[in-house]
Amino acid sequence: MIEIEIEKKIQAILRKIYIEDEGIFNSNRERIERIIKPTCSRSDFDLLESRGLTPNRFETFEHDNALERLLTFQYDRKVTLEYVASLFLKGLTGELLRGRQPLMSFTYIKNLKLHTFTGDTHCTVCGLPKKESIDKTYQLYTYYRGQSTNQDPINFLIDLEEIRNFDNVQRNEADNQKAAELLELILASEHSEVPWELEKRIAKNSIIPDADRDKRYGILQTLAECGILENDFIRSKYDEFTTQIDISDALKLVRTSHRSNIPLPYGAWRGTNGINFNRYHEIFGKQASSFITEF
Repeated sequence: MIEIEIEKKIQAILRKIYIEDEGIFNSNRERIERIIKPTCSRSDFDLLESRGLTPNRFETFEHDNALERLLTFQYDRKVTLEYVASLFLKGLTGELLRGRQPLMSFTYIKNLKLHTFTGDTHCTVCGLPKKESIDKTYQLYTYYRGQSTNQDPINFLIDLEEIRNFDNVQRNEADNQKAAELLELILASEHSEVPWELEKRIAKNSIIPDADRDKRYGILQTLAECGILENDFIRSKYDEFTTQIDISDALKLVRTSHRSNIPLPYGAWRGTNGINFNRYHEIFGKQASSFITEF
């Protein structure tokens, strides 16, 4: 696993490249590319290169090949539920921000099945693109910053193929304590509470370090995709693979206010749904909620 200080250094280098520099449009390749400025030293670049994070590392993905590569993770001996759950807890504490995305990606592939492409630019079954070119380093940079999302499933492949090369992580009491703090706060939800209200309470109580609004939503969305934060309209991908059509149909049934554009399944969660502790224990183990005396 990347050492914490090295991870922070990587974040700082990539921030100079991807945030301070907006890039230029390459008309021949029809894409935005970054120019490496003098602020990025040779040693900085060598560090990125050693981690496979050189800028402008574009790859063109096609549906069938990407699908086959994703399916290999259903039998991967390294990328297991225990492994990605441990990464998530490290991400929750803020110790390892890179750890926040993999559980979401793993949940996506859990019940994924081989199928033919259906749709126009993106598959209506799995959401993978027919064909798309992506700067993998930029996408990974968003994960190193602590972002996580259930949108654009092709990025799950980029995520999983990188963490396959990491070392295992060891959980500790601080990880379990942070998880318990978040559970306690969710348990205190009023029955009528909606997703954005829960996010606001988490922000007010400063439960999750190194997290802005979008990052807090990413963590809650992960718990929803796992079936820990259930809803009454659509099952989690942990239980069964929900297609893009399933999601679209469910979205029509969810009553939301004009303030809410939160994707499913978390967008359909309400305080009355509470927490599925059986699922939580299945994924994280009972020690991760052992600090809670009653639930």
